[in-house]
Amino acid sequence: MDIGDKIIYLRTKEKLSQAKLADIIFVSRQAISRWENGHTHPELETVKLLSKTFGYPLEWFLTEEYGTDYLGDQMQDNVPAVNKLKVHIENTSVKSKRKYTLPAKDAVSHLKLNKWMAVNYLLIALFPGFFFPKLLILTIPVALLALYTTTNRLLIGVLLSLTTVLTLLELLSLLTLYFNWFVQTDIQEVVNLILIPIL
Repeated sequence: MDIGDKIIYLRTKEKLSQAKLADIIFVSRQAISRWENGHTHPELETVKLLSKTFGYPLEWFLTEEYGTDYLGDQMQDNVPAVNKLKVHIENTSVKSKRKYTLPAKDAVSHLKLNKWMAVNYLLIALFPGFFFPKLLILTIPVALLALYTTTNRLLIGVLLSLTTVLTLLELLSLLTLYFNWFVQTDIQEVVNLILIPIL
């Protein structure tokens, strides 16, 4: 039984959709689908996260000889309660709540897995504030949004759009200062600048 089959087994046993499991372990739904279809395998850090989330030992995930009967449901009781963070997932179709556990250390491991992405988003978001510190009022919330959304494509698109707008505003203000645009300019002077080359 390979790791993809084990993920399918545990996910269906806990009545989780691919999207819900992806949210719990900080990956995309497509990644779960690729693992379950056997196209790719999860990284070791992600397998450790799966191990902690479902309460099965790491060796069970990594050894193909172990099947679904290996240590059975006893594994859920062996997960230390101190390292757990309660995650409530609401099942809207049944109107009931199920509790799932997620180790508290997983936020740190998520940042380790995506550290370059988080650093890039922070730099992109804070870039306009380097030249004009007043823009930090706008860029700090964008930077926080960048840390929050490393997997949500819609919010990443919003982040990149906001960053682009802020960068364009910065460039416009730099050009304004350099060329003295819009500073003590009379309307007649603007008309002369436009019409004289044409005539």
